Amino acid sequence: MYIRQEILLSFEEIEKFSPPTKLELILSQIDLSDVMSKLESQDVRTGPRGYCKRAMLYAVIARIVEKIPTIKALCDRLRDDARFRYNCGFDPYQPPPSQATFTRFMKQLEEAGIAELLFQQQRDKAMALGLIQKENVSVDATHVKAYEKAVARSKCKKDDSSPSCEHRGQQVLLV
Repeated sequence: MYIRQEILLSFEEIEKFSPPTKLELILSQIDLSDVMSKLESQDVRTGPRGYCKRAMLYAVIARIVEKIPTIKALCDRLRDDARFRYNCGFDPYQPPPSQATFTRFMKQLEEAGIAELLFQQQRDKAMALGLIQKENVSVDATHVKAYEKAVARSKCKKDDSSPSCEHRGQQVLLV
């Protein structure tokens, strides 16, 4: 006979007793007040259920911190890891946002200039703490069109501007 033991502690209570992760420590130090006020002023829903914009932004930051290569991999990690989902601000018992929801959200961040604002805030904070110096900072902002996944060669343009496509028998290198 199979008898399942009742749960003694809730997910949130277990989280209180566990040591903080690197992601939790990083997210706790980022000031999102200006970014959130700008983001909340836009009247755009994030998905059919209207996911929390702060949680969506935390998930985008977590993708960078955890070195998750694609939005699909981020969605898979959110789906499979309840603690990661909870650390990003989503309900650990509900399904996470889809890839399409994240894609729309990323487009919204770019159009509103929120990604640039967040970058500038973190850069200024790092300079104030002495982690980086003005004379040593360089940012390559070259726009390079690239695909998240490889594209079939039959669909590639035969010019030097297309990444991951061959041109005259040689691989085009982007540096």
